[in-house]
Amino acid sequence: MAVTLLRDGEAVFPAMLEAIAAARREVLLEMYWLDDAPVARAILAAMAERARAGVPVRVLYDAIGSLGAPDSRFQELLSAGGKVVEFNPIAPWRRRFRFGWIEQRDHRKMLILDGVTAFVGA
Repeated sequence: MAVTLLRDGEAVFPAMLEAIAAARREVLLEMYWLDDAPVARAILAAMAERARAGVPVRVLYDAIGSLGAPDSRFQELLSAGGKVVEFNPIAPWRRRFRFGWIEQRDHRKMLILDGVTAFVGA
């Protein structure tokens, strides 16, 4: 097993796109902040391409961390057969709504490919 340190976005994002393109069994993305910026769009587009190729693709993103980003950013991925789940959705109308819930967030940032390659961030 090898570990490679990628220090910044200039190193990380091209490597992520390359790894997504090479995935054959599954692509899993868990992200706190997933907006509609060019990098996020490129990652989601690459994931959609894998989904169209028959590779299972799943995204879990945090409702608060991604607040304000348009739901339309997932349309291509969903149309390609990918799955997208919002963690701890904002729903104040729920009977059991408590403001303490807002602190229960998913701060993980990881991309796992084929159960072999992983990108993790802080």
